[in-house]
Amino acid sequence: LEGAMGIVDNFDETIHAAIEDVSDLDTVENTLGKIANSTNYGAVSGDYNIGGVVGLMGEETDFSTVEQAAVSGSASLNVAYQMRAVIRGCRNNATISASKQNVGGIVGQMMLGCVLESINLGNIDAINADYVGGIAGDSETAIRNSSSKAVIAGNKYVGGIAGEANEITNSHAFVQIAAAKEKTGAVAGFVKELPSGTEDSITGNVFFIV
Repeated sequence: LEGAMGIVDNFDETIHAAIEDVSDLDTVENTLGKIANSTNYGAVSGDYNIGGVVGLMGEETDFSTVEQAAVSGSASLNVAYQMRAVIRGCRNNATISASKQNVGGIVGQMMLGCVLESINLGNIDAINADYVGGIAGDSETAIRNSSSKAVIAGNKYVGGIAGEANEITNSHAFVQIAAAKEKTGAVAGFVKELPSGTEDSITGNVFFIV
């Protein structure tokens, strides 16, 4: 009996649940895991992960899946967790400043989630920082239908929409890159190496450099 109970107790340690980011499936009606229709008017400054709306979009390491996760479906050993982190219809009107890394008009660093239909009108003052963008500093996920009109100053990885990006679609950049040493672009300063078949992940964008 003790042996059987030990096996059961060890299930949580031996079963690796799949984690799926479903943020890009967002609709206006979805409300969980979302910041929507919010505007920032106050200047924001710091060292790392600085944004006009959100500093960091990433997995919470202190998160207790047993106590806080919403559970649905019948019991099974095939477990999957779904995560959502969405910024939709948000706006920044203030100057965003950072001295080290990951600074954006809307979000500093995006490790998961997505930014949809958001606008940055604040300048980005981060002349000594890396990964600087009008919408996001460092984005590993999707930015869609968003716009930035700003003067942007950074060190390396500096872009009108994102300093470094995986996916930017149907977005608009009207920017002046006031300072940058390397890896600079009107839309993205640098695009990460993408899996085969995803070459069109930077598409439908419009830019104008002052």
